[in-house]
Amino acid sequence: MRTVSVLVGWTRRLHALRGRARLWRCQRVGRDVWVRGIVRVHGGGRVTVGARARMDARTAPIEIHALPGAEIIIGDDVSIRGGASIEARARVVIGDRAHLDGFCKIVDNHFHPVRGDRHARPESQPVVLEPDVVLGWRAVVLPGVTVGRGTFIHAGTVVRRSPGAPKEA
Repeated sequence: MRTVSVLVGWTRRLHALRGRARLWRCQRVGRDVWVRGIVRVHGGGRVTVGARARMDARTAPIEIHALPGAEIIIGDDVSIRGGASIEARARVVIGDRAHLDGFCKIVDNHFHPVRGDRHARPESQPVVLEPDVVLGWRAVVLPGVTVGRGTFIHAGTVVRRSPGAPKEA
């Protein structure tokens, strides 16, 4: 029995080292991070990943893109599935124990206005997912949204404003 527990311990350490190697561009990676598949971290901004985060990109790559001066903070025990995309020009925070299902997207900037000068860059608005949030398959969270603790966002939903916030006139 002792041999089996030693092998399990070494296997966990090997997976943790492999995860850290795949996230080498992050400024900080917590303990026991689990990474499978391709995770692309790029853009020159600051990315931190909390302890025990799980990134399963076996079905499709995960993209984490923080532009220079931007910050993406991924909390402890966060689970991210394949095809997910997190993009920041300013700041995106994903709280502890959040779950991002496959092909969901989080952006803090629209990158261009719908009308007028399409080359102008609008100002970024931070996005915050509080602890225990679940984003369903292909859900999209747009700039300036704060998703409250324990909220479940259904598959295919586009979140334009913070849930519970008064509607715009």
